Amino acid sequence: MIELVFMACLIGRPEACEEKTLSFLAQGGGAMSSCLMEAPPTLANWSVEHPGYRIGAWHCEDPARGADRA
Repeated sequence: MIELVFMACLIGRPEACEEKTLSFLAQGGGAMSSCLMEAPPTLANWSVEHPGYRIGAWHCEDPARGADRA
């Protein structure tokens, strides 16, 4: 499994941020690159579903191996 980790901040209170994660199933050796490619549209969809938030920094990581910054 690969996790998409991102910061979500309230639009009305930009100092109120929290770390969120979304999981991707690892398929083959390209799971990290799949996460990196799928992250922008996934985050766009999340933003539409959560209109009160702004997305800040994000990265993909393999929880079994530690963070790989994107």
